[in-house]
Amino acid sequence: MSKPIALSSPELAFNARWLTETEVAETFVPPHHFSRVARRGHTLIVGPRGSGKTTLLKMLQPAALSAWATKSAGEIRNLVDYCGAFVPADISWSQQVSAALDPGTAQRVMQAAFTTSALRALVETAEWRVLEVDDVGTQRFLGVHLERSREVALVREVANAWGLNLETPSLLGLRHSLRRALLSLRSSVDSAIAKDPGGSQIGHPLSSIDLLQAAALFVEIFNDAVAEGHRRWALLFDELEIAPAWIQKYLFEALRSADSRLLLKLALSPFNNNISIGEAGTAPAAGQDYEQVALWFAQRRPAERAHEQLPFCVAIWDTTLRRLRLPNTSAFEALGDSASTDDDPVAEQGESGRRGRARRRDVYALTGKRGRAFKQLYDIDSTFRSYMSARDVTPQSINRMREEEKARVIRKVAPIVAVRAFYRGPSQSDGNVQSVARSRKGIDLYTGAEAFFAISEGHPRWLKMVLARILEDASDSGQLRIRRDRQGAAMLAAAHRFNALLSTLSSGLPATQSKFRSVHQLVKTVAEYFHSEVVKAPFRAEPPLSFIVDANISDEFLLALQLAVNIGAFVYMPDGEGEIVLRSLRGRRFRVSYWLAPIYGLPLVSGRAVSLSSILFEGARGDDLFTEIARSD
Repeated sequence: MSKPIALSSPELAFNARWLTETEVAETFVPPHHFSRVARRGHTLIVGPRGSGKTTLLKMLQPAALSAWATKSAGEIRNLVDYCGAFVPADISWSQQVSAALDPGTAQRVMQAAFTTSALRALVETAEWRVLEVDDVGTQRFLGVHLERSREVALVREVANAWGLNLETPSLLGLRHSLRRALLSLRSSVDSAIAKDPGGSQIGHPLSSIDLLQAAALFVEIFNDAVAEGHRRWALLFDELEIAPAWIQKYLFEALRSADSRLLLKLALSPFNNNISIGEAGTAPAAGQDYEQVALWFAQRRPAERAHEQLPFCVAIWDTTLRRLRLPNTSAFEALGDSASTDDDPVAEQGESGRRGRARRRDVYALTGKRGRAFKQLYDIDSTFRSYMSARDVTPQSINRMREEEKARVIRKVAPIVAVRAFYRGPSQSDGNVQSVARSRKGIDLYTGAEAFFAISEGHPRWLKMVLARILEDASDSGQLRIRRDRQGAAMLAAAHRFNALLSTLSSGLPATQSKFRSVHQLVKTVAEYFHSEVVKAPFRAEPPLSFIVDANISDEFLLALQLAVNIGAFVYMPDGEGEIVLRSLRGRRFRVSYWLAPIYGLPLVSGRAVSLSSILFEGARGDDLFTEIARSD
């Protein structure tokens, strides 16, 4: 048996923010968009919680790139000709502010906290670089030599410009001076309030310094000291959605005007109305001033799956097996086929020729997973029989169809058929349609490699957490096979954990909307509506599985929706290559996250869109469909 995964393992870290650069590098699997993030230039990295924003930014630090030892590491290091300093957003930037301060002084206090934190990250990165070799004598990535006399001159000049009291003339001493300045900020505020109720006379050295100007000065002096006048630096700002609004606006506007030696890479949640994206005039423009990178797969288009999401998920699977010293086994062999996706299991696994044709026949044979679902639904559902008859197809004739016709008529409805057949049950006729509550032990609808990867949404944190549970106690000898019940239990557990998180988020709606007290209740209403349309309504090849926020949705509801989008419960489905940061939700299309599909019985496809008001205020067709599932877990 393999060793259980230690609680301190990077696979179980909830957020890469708490991992060292070396730990991040050890488990890092580059997604297809990492090269775009890594290119020299300003970048806006957008994704909900858990989508990997922190990991991508941390991997742009020289310490992480130096520790990263894979085949693709060299290619990325060739792209990164700048030095990255990671700056995590901190709620303490605003906690330093007293209610007694006037607005202008309050912003200066936040500016001091924000500037001090960012400059500390810059100095700390410089410290790492001047230690040219690591503990085993290997040259560090971007490592440089800094003579002691030059270091002394450098830090004295920088400390003087920043208004710091430098006790030790070294980079370490400069970093400590910044820490002392941050600690003294609160006392400076209290002293200013004692002299003036509005605190307008605050006397803190960093309360009036512009961050980017201060950073550019440090970069210029440091580069000159190490004879690297050309070197660019990047400030890597994470989780900016928790930063004060003026900081978000300041950094975004700097994408157009920052010093040429400074790059900005900013990580945000999908909804943000604090920045001027899409506005005409002087606002930065995507594709011109910065590149925008979305960290989610909204549509699950075939090309997107084949070339982006699937390789990334498979690479995380393979990397996890190696780290756990488990047999090198394909995920498709270990987890098996899926009935609940429209993926071509043959194309997904790269099979062709006679073996590929045989696999396709097996999948849709009456004894295959998808074939059984088609036969079961055909026998009990007259509306589905009408769909098949109109196309002159029966379950027995599917394998005689041409592949192009099968893809158009059969494969595209396979996820709908699987869910509809599963939740109707084998004995329910048209006149007695009830949604059958399936317990954890019986649910295998969402098992198999294709479904596992689809439900993951391509989110690395979800993949690593669920894989840790699926592979716990797996055998380290022989062929690796993961039982269906174990897969289903792990994915259901992950869905319920996420649902529990949603239950803790207040919707902020007034008492008159008591039905939607939490974000969970809002998501539940939408998800149950979609399930009812798939299972109880007459069969349709494209039932509603996404919604558009229409004009009938009040501003109060929009606040709850914003929470659901940023946490990842609702997935934004942009049209084409437009802006991916949303300043308004109206007129935008969303679907329910596939993370929740095992709870609510949803197909892993987008379906057609309906207005959100028709879901919330006209109601679903059925009652509470999943009480039994909730109780069974």
